[in-house]
Amino acid sequence: MRSTIVLVFGLLFYLCVGCADMVTHKQTASQKAKSDLALQELTGNVRSDTECDYKFNDDSGSNKWQLTEKIVYNFDQKGYETGTLRFDANGNFDRRWVYDYDEKMKKTGLTVYGAKDSLISKFTYRNDANGNCIESDSYDAQHIMTGKTTYKCDEAGNKLEERSFDSEGKLKSRTTYSYDKDGNTLETGDYSVNDLLSFRITYTYDGSGNVKTSTFYFGASPARTYIHTREQPDTHGNWTKSVIGKENDSSSRRSVIRSIAYY
Repeated sequence: MRSTIVLVFGLLFYLCVGCADMVTHKQTASQKAKSDLALQELTGNVRSDTECDYKFNDDSGSNKWQLTEKIVYNFDQKGYETGTLRFDANGNFDRRWVYDYDEKMKKTGLTVYGAKDSLISKFTYRNDANGNCIESDSYDAQHIMTGKTTYKCDEAGNKLEERSFDSEGKLKSRTTYSYDKDGNTLETGDYSVNDLLSFRITYTYDGSGNVKTSTFYFGASPARTYIHTREQPDTHGNWTKSVIGKENDSSSRRSVIRSIAYY
């Protein structure tokens, strides 16, 4: 589901600031209690998942899909994500994410590198006795702490709340999560420093647990619902094309084309 969440947050960025060019690598310390492959909506012994993100550009009647970025997710033979690469629309290397694990294969940290492998930032994770991440500290390239995020999880390990703080420990925002009985995210809510609801997103799912619709609510503004489709399954049953957009609105459409390699 993380691929879908990436697209959803890309749409959120577009709705908030009017820019359809940016889809960020949405990886938190504790998305929810699913494996790395499950978060990526993948099954089988996957070695890598290469995803090309496109937006639909109908300016001047061109009616063409325009590449915005390419992300390559790499996994070991046990299904743990070992590292991720991102390239811009011109194919230039842009970012590299490398994860650290403890002896129980729980993520303990993340290091982010830029072009020429220059250090950009580093995150350290603190887990509870059940292996759930309860705190993430962020540092810049000079190893100066830039912020902290705390997490609350339920008994199944699903993330219920996260609070983001700046380097001085002041609260910046709060996000809440709710789930169905299968562990699928039903709703997320984002709150300001004054604990006022900024926006919320609700999700519906198909019988396979894939997101079917996502609906955005911004204050008194009309709700905006986006339809998610998945097409062209490979021989392992994993989809290789996903499209998200509002019905009868081509300008809102985004798509992911992915190529999956197996061990």
